[in-house]
Amino acid sequence: MWTRIKLAVFSLQVTTSFLAAYTVLTFYLLILFTISGVLRMIFVTDYWLAKFIESTHVMPLIKICEACYIYRHEEDLVKEEETYRVL
Repeated sequence: MWTRIKLAVFSLQVTTSFLAAYTVLTFYLLILFTISGVLRMIFVTDYWLAKFIESTHVMPLIKICEACYIYRHEEDLVKEEETYRVL
């Protein structure tokens, strides 16, 4: 009447990462959005500077910036606002 005891032990590794609940498409979309965000920061942050570096005639822009600064120093708010809008 004595028989052997059978014990089934499951030792499978279960992924506990946050990616375990997502599909492959979601994983690739996550990578795509991450890369696009990094590329956007690289190209957009220096875009305003590229206008000054790549321009051949920047003196008009420099003069407008200088005029805006002078009008701010003179406290002429109307002309300062006008030159700021021109800029």
